[in-house]
Amino acid sequence: MPLFFIALLSAYLIGNLYIFIRGVQAVSSFPWGFKILLALLFWCTALSFIGSFLMRDLKLPVTLSHTLHTVGTGWLVFTLYMVLCLLFFDLLRLFNTPFKQGFTLSLLLTISLLGYGYYNLKNPQTKVINITINHSITQNKQPFKAIAISDVHLGHGTGKK
Repeated sequence: MPLFFIALLSAYLIGNLYIFIRGVQAVSSFPWGFKILLALLFWCTALSFIGSFLMRDLKLPVTLSHTLHTVGTGWLVFTLYMVLCLLFFDLLRLFNTPFKQGFTLSLLLTISLLGYGYYNLKNPQTKVINITINHSITQNKQPFKAIAISDVHLGHGTGKK
């Protein structure tokens, strides 16, 4: 089991390193101070996933632990989609189809997908389905109600509401 977590952590760090290198190439014309600020912001955000995992047993304030969890898990999904998009544009370059704005388009596409997912998280869909049962369940005449709930994601990411 520890080998699995080491492999997962290694893949996560390699994915972030890949995004970082491609990002440095994309902002090569930016001033040095801005590049350093972006690099610090990038790595603090990327490492927040590991930090939230390591600090999960500490008695942190609820707001801090919730923020670390939200940023960390959000960045985990960001890393996955961003790496997939960047790999797609790098594959296009291998087939002599250069695409100069691959990083920017990957970033916009990833942010759009994450925004759509966040909207769906905050606005869950409910469906009412009426099912007719042909035989009697109980002796009294009160209606029988069944409730099914799925994909709730309980934890720091989902509040009581």
